[in-house]
Amino acid sequence: MDRQALKNDCLEIVAAAADRGYVLYLGHETDIRNALSTYPEAWTDRYVAKGYLAVDPVLQWMSAHIGQATWAQLQDQQIEAQAAFFEDAAAHGLQNGTIISAALNGDKVACSLSHTADALPQDVCDEIRRALLLYLALSPAPKPPSETKPEIYFLSACSQGLTDKEIGQMMGLSSVKLRQLKQAAIEKFDAKSLGQAVAFAVGRII
Repeated sequence: MDRQALKNDCLEIVAAAADRGYVLYLGHETDIRNALSTYPEAWTDRYVAKGYLAVDPVLQWMSAHIGQATWAQLQDQQIEAQAAFFEDAAAHGLQNGTIISAALNGDKVACSLSHTADALPQDVCDEIRRALLLYLALSPAPKPPSETKPEIYFLSACSQGLTDKEIGQMMGLSSVKLRQLKQAAIEKFDAKSLGQAVAFAVGRII
């Protein structure tokens, strides 16, 4: 079986669970321009028209985490600006959802699936995660931009609240290499602490 056929098989596994559509991102930035989406066109148009990119809690979670979550869990933590997002999504038939993100050799894949069922069984989620990792292996995600130094990329990840383990997985670094990078980032900005280095770097990250 050729590479494209295998990728199609992976997407079929995702689509089988996401009977209301899905959006899949490859790479570290969850850039919507690189997304693969099967959501209804009416919802996509509404999403753009309302400027939901700035407040989308699902996208924010995918950007900052490796793992699994449900839309319901995010709604428990929502702020007022995000309430309209979930209400609008439900009005377009997207009421229940599951987010799965995974990392492999420094690359990342993240997918948000909308489904009719209240929740997906864990064995289905595990199968989807395996399919996503295979899809990622068959179509490597973009690396961080070449002009982005490792120290800046590391501090950017820290500013998003990622843990050392998550950053290590995303960058393909061992714990030893990650500690070395952390020290290099602090020294790069002549900072006294990691938090200070992050604060100094925020302007360059944005």
